Amino acid sequence: MVIKVKAGEAGKIFGSVTNAAIAAELSARYNTEFDKHWVTLDSPLKRLGVYKVALNLPGGVKGEIVVKLEAE
Repeated sequence: MVIKVKAGEAGKIFGSVTNAAIAAELSARYNTEFDKHWVTLDSPLKRLGVYKVALNLPGGVKGEIVVKLEAE
């Protein structure tokens, strides 16, 4: 999943991408409610790049998505 963000030099983004932002993006893309607690991040994403993000869904379902942060 690609998320466009504002970034400065050296790939550092303005602000950060949190589990809530990823959940909101998933909700919008798949037209369903996605709780931020289902998205597991060690810390907010602060640089452009590709990240593996763990998902812990209801019913014990676990998964992983790839999130790519790209400059706008």
